[in-house]
Amino acid sequence: MTNYAFLVGRVLPVTPTIAAYEDALAFTEGYGDLFQAVLTRGYFAHALIDAGRLDGAHARLWILLAEKAQAPVVEMVIARLAARLAAYLRDDTLVKRADCAGALGRAGSGGRTVGFWCQLASALADAHAATGDLESARRVLGRLLDDGTFADQEGPGSTVLPSIAALGDRALVDAVTAVAAHWRSYENPRVRTHVELFDAYAESRFGSEKAARRHAATAVDGFAALEMPLLEAEAHVLAGNRARAAALMKSCGARRLARQADTGADASERSKPLSRREREIADLAAAGHSNKTIAERLFVSERTIESHLANAYVKLGVSSRAALGAALDESA
Repeated sequence: MTNYAFLVGRVLPVTPTIAAYEDALAFTEGYGDLFQAVLTRGYFAHALIDAGRLDGAHARLWILLAEKAQAPVVEMVIARLAARLAAYLRDDTLVKRADCAGALGRAGSGGRTVGFWCQLASALADAHAATGDLESARRVLGRLLDDGTFADQEGPGSTVLPSIAALGDRALVDAVTAVAAHWRSYENPRVRTHVELFDAYAESRFGSEKAARRHAATAVDGFAALEMPLLEAEAHVLAGNRARAAALMKSCGARRLARQADTGADASERSKPLSRREREIADLAAAGHSNKTIAERLFVSERTIESHLANAYVKLGVSSRAALGAALDESA
């Protein structure tokens, strides 16, 4: 029954997924801390996060942490749960309490745990980024490529893609673009929608704002159909619908979106005015021009454009092209 619920959650919307886990729980709850019972509780808590029911997931996390979990799979499921909640609730104590980094290291990335491992790595990267530690986030994500794990299964692998596009450097994003393109043709709606969010983030940071909004709009529809409000909120931000994103976050009790990360700059750095060149490049990026187009127009390299945009993001307190327009208007 647990395996059935797990597979439902790989394809169908959240409501039937939660119903399937509730059926499994009704059968397994009488078995106490039996491996399968604990695993089912962990899976169910993840489904609650997908549904935006953060309070329920948070309460179940603390119950799971109080139980003795020895199996690597169970440890990874619980650690990923803690990391996901830490990012949304801005509660870094959860990452330490669940020893997320330790769980990732002890489990390794081989064999039957590959999908759980890459999803924990992605969640831990999101949690690091939520505290402003972008360096640690990128280091964790980089291990995915080193091990080649995220591409082994389209379900777990596709859920990692938005983190890579939102937090990774250009080389990391480029390295997985071909995999994302391959998964784009899959029939699985969850896979396709995560790929659309990957494309939206990648375009917002390194490409065309127009393309970013197009992919984000598709992701909005996809996550709405899948009943996943927090990911829908992320897509709304990239589509320029910040008010709708804020409403969804509030309804879920989220203090921030998992991948709308602070770059780690302190308040004094963010308060610095843009240089003339940074403003010029930021204005062009906000108008929808790609880095390549801006570089050709200003007779500089794309790397120079990326550097100036990164500085502008820090000073404006934003993390994507989609947020540039409003931030530039406020700073004018």
